[in-house]
Amino acid sequence: ALPPRIPPEDRKESDYIDKDGVDPSTKADWMEPFIVEVGINFHRVLDVDVVTSQVDLLTWMRMIWTDKRLAWDPAEYDGIDNMWFWVESGAAMMETSEIWVPDIELWNQKQSIQTSFSNSYANVSPDGLVFWSRPGHLNPVCKFKGLH
Repeated sequence: ALPPRIPPEDRKESDYIDKDGVDPSTKADWMEPFIVEVGINFHRVLDVDVVTSQVDLLTWMRMIWTDKRLAWDPAEYDGIDNMWFWVESGAAMMETSEIWVPDIELWNQKQSIQTSFSNSYANVSPDGLVFWSRPGHLNPVCKFKGLH
């Protein structure tokens, strides 16, 4: 079960953001680059097509980063110690994610990771640590040089 959301009318004044959509207490920090850790677990090779130079891999992609804009003090929010946010990739600038997530693409991918991986929830800790894991297919186009 997901933790309850805090309705706008129950939020504290410190929760509000400035006219630019940024929490003033983190404004200096949000311009800092994020370090994103990416891991790919390969579960199965579904297909290798030497003729078309394509591979279909069943994988889980996991990303971890810290976004200080999402940090909160659990003591101020009835002890809530983690939150889940929906992340959905969209086409043509129609993204419907509740939080910012990094855009990751494989340069030799036949199909975009945005459409070949499932949408899912990202888990956020009080310190702003985000963990996002989702299953999907990697379909790289490769050169199979030396295979007989």
